[in-house]
Amino acid sequence: MNYHDKKQKFYTQKGFYIACFLCLFSVLSVVGVQKNIQNKEKQAEEYAALQTTATPQATASTDASKHNYAALQEEGQAVDVAQIQNDATANLKAPKSDSAISVEATDAPKQEKKSVEKNTETNEETVSVLNAEDQNQGLTWPIHGDILLTYSMDKPIYFSTLGQYKCNPSLVIAGKVGETVKSTCDCKITKVERNAETGLTITAISGNYTYIYGQLDNPKVAKGDTVKEGTVIATLAKPTKYYKKEGCNLYFQIKDNKDSVNPLLMLK
Repeated sequence: MNYHDKKQKFYTQKGFYIACFLCLFSVLSVVGVQKNIQNKEKQAEEYAALQTTATPQATASTDASKHNYAALQEEGQAVDVAQIQNDATANLKAPKSDSAISVEATDAPKQEKKSVEKNTETNEETVSVLNAEDQNQGLTWPIHGDILLTYSMDKPIYFSTLGQYKCNPSLVIAGKVGETVKSTCDCKITKVERNAETGLTITAISGNYTYIYGQLDNPKVAKGDTVKEGTVIATLAKPTKYYKKEGCNLYFQIKDNKDSVNPLLMLK
């Protein structure tokens, strides 16, 4: 065999081995691709199963949220859920509405311990005097009128002008423009000022208690004055833009130190 034949035989054998290697590589590649596809399909099926499991929970949560406010929305009333959550988180310091509420007024003049019990059948609050020996003690009403918005720090109530629900730290009492407003007890005037929500506002203190009268006009007292119970301190003004739909009213708030309390517990 000459040199040329040996060279041709060598390349023929080498080509055979190369062909075998390429075939083996192709087979392994095909197997690897199929396995990769199977893994991706399995991952897709697991992801779909997880999505199927999570969807009913999310749907249930959404349905529950709709259920809570469905009745209000059907009545055409705006519901500000974010405001409810913020107010509830920041301001809910009063006891729960299902339990009896008691307030002791030892430092303020003519104040008494009363309680409010929730009537679950009529959804109304019943004020009862705990000190039966002297039921006439208590604060003088600053004006006499219907309560437009009751004190409510345990749950939001609806404000017609604002078109939303929020907690209320005061009583909003209906009145007439020009009607006189009286001091609810012996006290000292600490502020006579204006703000956007309650207009001309007079603040007074007696013992640990602070009394705030809003929506006023024609103030009859000044900062530093000491007044007796029943003294006229101002007249009622037209309502601010925050209470247009409620109409002319007196904003009346009582604080025990820094916490608002229900004025109904302390009025005669």
